[in-house]
Amino acid sequence: MEVIQRILEDADEDSFEDVCFNFFIVLLLFTFSRSECPCPKTFDGFDPEEHWQVCDIRWRCVDGVWCLAVRFKKIKQDPRITRPAAAPGDGDWAYVGDAPEPFSVLRWFRSYMQFFPHGRAPEDPFFLARDRTRPYTYSAAMSDLRERCARIGVDGGLYGIHGLRVEGYNASLRANGEKRTVAHGLWSGPPAAGRYLRLSVPNEIVPMANNMVQLHNMRQGVAPPEECGSDVSGFLSDSESGGEVPEQDSEDDVVHEVPERVLHPRRRVSPAPSRQRASSRRAAGSESAPGSSRRRSSRAPAGSRP
Repeated sequence: MEVIQRILEDADEDSFEDVCFNFFIVLLLFTFSRSECPCPKTFDGFDPEEHWQVCDIRWRCVDGVWCLAVRFKKIKQDPRITRPAAAPGDGDWAYVGDAPEPFSVLRWFRSYMQFFPHGRAPEDPFFLARDRTRPYTYSAAMSDLRERCARIGVDGGLYGIHGLRVEGYNASLRANGEKRTVAHGLWSGPPAAGRYLRLSVPNEIVPMANNMVQLHNMRQGVAPPEECGSDVSGFLSDSESGGEVPEQDSEDDVVHEVPERVLHPRRRVSPAPSRQRASSRRAAGSESAPGSSRRRSSRAPAGSRP
C-alpha cells in the first residue's frame, strides 16, 4: 500500500498517461480484479465478452448509496460465463465506494473521463493506450508500472500487476474480514447464486475501500479524515434503488485484524493405523508378532533327521 500511495501522489493530473494508470491501479486494488479484465494481450485482442468497455464502469446509486459499479464478464474462474450472477440481463456487478485521498476512486474516475469532453461510445474499450484509440494492453500496463516506480525511486522489477489483486485481498482481509473479502473477489467460486448474497451492499460492501485505506493510514500514524462522501448525484449516474437490503450479519459488524497463523514444528508421531499404507501395517504387525520373520531360520541341514 505504501508504494501504491507514493505512485498515486506522484501523478500529474494534466497527463493522460498518469491519470489513466492511477485509475487503473485503484480499480484493480479495490475490485481484486485480475489484469485480464481490463487488458487484452495485444491491441487486436480486445474481447467485448471479457474486457471492460465504457458501459461496464459507471458511477451509480445502489440502494441509496453512490458508488463505482464495475461489471465483470468472462473471468478465469468462469471462462464460459456460466455463473448465475453473470446471466444475461444486468450482469455481475462489483461495487466500490469512495476512499480517502490519494486512493479516491471518484477523483481518478472523474479525472480520467475529463480527457473525453465529447463523450465515449458505450462499446469502446474503457482503458486506452497513449494514442487514446487502441486498447490498453498488459505490456503497456507493465511498462507504465516500471516507469512510475522509477520516478519514486523504487525497483519496478519487484512488482507486477497481479500484485494489486494480492495487496487488495490482504488489506481487505484485515480491514473487512474474510466473508466480505471472499464474496467481493469471487473467491467463493462461480456456482455462487450471487456475488453479494446475504450481504448489504450499502452497509457492508461499499465501505470496504474506505476501511482498507483507514487501516493503512492508522498503521502509518495518520489521523483519520472526515467521512468520505460528496454530492455526485449528477455525474454519469443511473439508479437501481428500490431493492430490499438483506439483514446484516452480526459477526461482520466489528472491523478487526485477522490474527496471524502460528506454525508449530511437526512431531515424529506415527499416523493412526487406518491412515497407514497396507504395506506399512503388515510390516508393523510382523515386527511385533511372536515368531517374527526376523528370527534366524531353524531349518535343519540337508540329509539330517528331523
